[in-house]
Amino acid sequence: MDGAAANFPDINFVIFHVGLPWLDEVLWQIVRFPNLYASIAATVNFIARQPRVFAEIARQDDVVVR
Repeated sequence: MDGAAANFPDINFVIFHVGLPWLDEVLWQIVRFPNLYASIAATVNFIARQPRVFAEIARQDDVVVR
């Protein structure tokens, strides 16, 4: 995604499933490229199964929510 985001800065891209299982990589790319977004629509199961893990990730200082 970083190649597409860099080459087409006027186009917004949505990464579905928050990029699971590559969450750290996706979050790093979202911070780096303002035209990348992550959809959490498909992560409801993750939130329901591991709410504490999700809360810890969401509380991190380097996580950006737009």
